Amino acid sequence: MVNLKKRRVTLFLTFIIVITLLLLSFTVYINTLDPTICIDAGHGGFDGGAVANNVVEKDITLKASLILGSMLEHTGYKVIYTRTKDLSLTSDKVTDMKERLKIINKKTNILYISIHANTYPSNKVFGAQVFYSKNIELSKKLAEYIQDYFLQEDKTNNRLAKLINGKYLTDNAV
Repeated sequence: MVNLKKRRVTLFLTFIIVITLLLLSFTVYINTLDPTICIDAGHGGFDGGAVANNVVEKDITLKASLILGSMLEHTGYKVIYTRTKDLSLTSDKVTDMKERLKIINKKTNILYISIHANTYPSNKVFGAQVFYSKNIELSKKLAEYIQDYFLQEDKTNNRLAKLINGKYLTDNAV
């Protein structure tokens, strides 16, 4: 049990470092004087998201978002968060999503990152997976780089970078 926890923490920290390094390498393609990244910690407040072994998704996503944001800020990026505490922006899901979108679209961001920790009913489906938006060409390339790294770090992970459609935030983020 201790080895499993240690491996999860190691993979999580590796993930954060890899994303930071990949974002730094992608600045070559981006022409802006105000490099800004918007990080959306999935769920929050009344919306806990997925639950597995008494671990609630909203707690994982918030911790991951704050760690990633801190690392990015130390490398010179301006970071905007949709939330920095365990709260919802409004009292219902629909308006909460609309408020998140306002934050995301407030600036022309270099990158919008939404962090989630999904669960699946089948234990055959596991491992980190990166989704990308059809709206931004570099989104796919970055997702594939990150996914390739996950595959190198965890040989049991057979997930692939995947186009995401039909999600309010990714479909409407600019």
